[in-house]
Amino acid sequence: MDAAFEQAWTLLKSVFQPSQGELIGMGANQAVYAIEGDPDVTKVGHGMSLNDMYLLNRLATMYPNLFASQRPIRQTEPLPQEALTTFEGRGMGTPNVISTQELGIPLEEQTGRDVERGKLLAGALFDSYPRGQLLEGLGLADLGPRNWMQTIPERGLPVSSITGDPSMEGQAVIHDPMFYGATNPTNVPDEVLQRFRRARGTPRRLGTDYTIPKEQTEQLAQRIDELPFVDFVEPYIQSAEEFYPRQVAPMDTGLSLQEQNLALQLGQVGVAPPSV
Repeated sequence: MDAAFEQAWTLLKSVFQPSQGELIGMGANQAVYAIEGDPDVTKVGHGMSLNDMYLLNRLATMYPNLFASQRPIRQTEPLPQEALTTFEGRGMGTPNVISTQELGIPLEEQTGRDVERGKLLAGALFDSYPRGQLLEGLGLADLGPRNWMQTIPERGLPVSSITGDPSMEGQAVIHDPMFYGATNPTNVPDEVLQRFRRARGTPRRLGTDYTIPKEQTEQLAQRIDELPFVDFVEPYIQSAEEFYPRQVAPMDTGLSLQEQNLALQLGQVGVAPPSV
């Protein structure tokens, strides 16, 4: 699906503004709104989430049986107060981003062990999924059960394997992951490095412990070319200019930092960075 067609398809879908829906969930980074009978949800989050959202979107076009795509939409109405209050001051002062994703039922968080379960799931994907090398190189993480969801119709991996509970039925896909890149950062404060290690451990060495087949990087490069990051975030930019003119400067800074990080992550796996 090329960029122009995907943009047209997004417009045709029944996207809605958060103020038109009902709040059905509130996570650490996003609030989720739904309308009864609508096949999609609208999410509100802070503006430093677009790097991860972009990679999720691009990988979902490659592996729809593993990922649930998410994409920014343009804001046309003021946000509900709870969304403004929850994410105010998050994301380096960047404006909130509104996005659309298919409706799903998130799996229940496994209190006290969701992070560790996520690490186990990531390792299993890297080792056994047919395209796991690319996912490992991108640093796919934050895969605890709460970041998987069941969709209608169901698709994905067995819920019993995701949760470790053999009695559970159905399938689920990843809907809210993070991507840390092939390596943990260097020359950063120790608390930053520890945060990476808690989330994903110490990654294996790309090029030494594993390699990424050329066909995987070529496929990702094609998806990047079809929809560059600058086009992906255009609805967000338009929304900020209309609703948050005083936050345009922080938005520009945030987008620049995310684009630099994205270029680094893609370069690590042998894919040219998205052009501006």
